[in-house]
Amino acid sequence: MNNYFFVITLLSITFIYSCNQTNSINPITTHPYITADTIRIGRQVWMTKNLNFNHYRNGDSIPEVRDSATWVNLTTGAWCYYNNSDSIGKIYGKLYNWYAVNDPRGLAPKGWYVPWNTAWLGLVAYYGGSGGKLKLKGTFCGGGHWYPPNSGATNESEFSALPAGRSSDHGYSSVINYLGFWWSSSEYDIISAFALTMIYKDASAIRFIQNKVNGFSVRCLKWTYPSLVSDNQITFSQTAITYISPNPADDKVTIAYFLTVSERGSLRLYNIEGELIKMINLNNQNSGMNSIELDTKDKCAGEYFLSFQNSTQVQEVCF
Repeated sequence: MNNYFFVITLLSITFIYSCNQTNSINPITTHPYITADTIRIGRQVWMTKNLNFNHYRNGDSIPEVRDSATWVNLTTGAWCYYNNSDSIGKIYGKLYNWYAVNDPRGLAPKGWYVPWNTAWLGLVAYYGGSGGKLKLKGTFCGGGHWYPPNSGATNESEFSALPAGRSSDHGYSSVINYLGFWWSSSEYDIISAFALTMIYKDASAIRFIQNKVNGFSVRCLKWTYPSLVSDNQITFSQTAITYISPNPADDKVTIAYFLTVSERGSLRLYNIEGELIKMINLNNQNSGMNSIELDTKDKCAGEYFLSFQNSTQVQEVCF
């Protein structure tokens, strides 16, 4: 399983979202093949449209698969439009299987990520557990997209969730206007991965586990911190931790830090539940600019908090 580590300067390690709900929309060019609207929600920026890319981040094509018998037997990345309809695809975006989401060439544009499981849960929690605050208002009877009654839909977040339906693990398209499904990048087991769904009849947003063959919508997010200089490297200036790479991590991550001759310190790694996973003591034998290599291959995908402590400060970052 790939590990995804995102490094962000934090004021506390208890939650990854800002206490104040701050939204702002901007159109930005995110990929050579599309311009997507974005919305800033707390400390994250989310795309407000379902992904509609036909290339991986490195430029390689993602195959379109129209035949249902071929689709259900795939173990590599692919996309389709609902009912193979280009006109539907222009509105609702592409439906990708999870193998495209997990392809090492990258489905998301540079600097963006397909949300991991807890990122989706955090987004829903930010709006009090209401999927209605993420759904577009209106129903298709009045020119909207959701089937009536589209209960609880306010789109307060301006996330604009669309009911794009799915291309099922049986190879056929179904439930457009009734349900929206969005992949996470988090794997459950060899055949399944986590996803999020919203439905027309209530304001729920439910995490569930589905076969990787399913074709679901994809949204992407990125962090808004000034220190986030690329999708694989973070640099902090005038702080104890000066460099963390790669980010997201593979099997190992290198952490560079600075200690003066008289200082002692420690690096502590916590999981999202606040449990201490690893602690490394640093002393004056490690003074000056140093680096250590942290083995991450045995860590589950998700967010982790790295706390650097010395005699003068506590610096906390989120992986």
